[in-house]
Amino acid sequence: MLCQAITTSHTWTGTAEKLPFPDGSVDLVTASSAAHYFEKSAFLAEANRVLKPGGCITIVDFTLHKTRLYYQDCGERLTDILQEMFGILMVDTTTQVVLSESTLQDVYEAISFPDKQRVEGIKTKSSTSLGKLWGFIKATSMFQIYKKKDEEKSEELIVNTKKRFLEEMGPTSPDTELERTLEYYCIMASKPQE
Repeated sequence: MLCQAITTSHTWTGTAEKLPFPDGSVDLVTASSAAHYFEKSAFLAEANRVLKPGGCITIVDFTLHKTRLYYQDCGERLTDILQEMFGILMVDTTTQVVLSESTLQDVYEAISFPDKQRVEGIKTKSSTSLGKLWGFIKATSMFQIYKKKDEEKSEELIVNTKKRFLEEMGPTSPDTELERTLEYYCIMASKPQE
């Protein structure tokens, strides 16, 4: 199967607003979990410039407020605790994170290609450990903003949230596994044929 791979497929990285490709040379422009940080009009103009006629833009991201946790019989309560913490973090977050949580509706509306589609509710379920969950939360930009504003308060939020998790879950370790569902959405658009 691998010997039949398409050899004209390449992966490149660069800034979304200035891609290192000639005009009309690219079949697909993809952004995953990043488009909310792009300068929207510059990104869309650049995608239009580099795409071949019939080429596609695909943007994939997920919303934190739809994250669900599953652990024995307390998953719903853990989800509520997690969402409460996200609510606290959202108060001081950036407009980019708010944009992502709104499923990039304004980006979708700004795409000038008539052939475009939005798909929502793409759920993925995976296992994660408590330690990795805390690492993920601490790595989010909204937590980093909260921490920069008040480091002591951010640590207190994590400690209190962990404590509430332990009250629900009983004795656990950072290696304790739980299930996490993330809900993704996808924006796809095709540049018109000339």
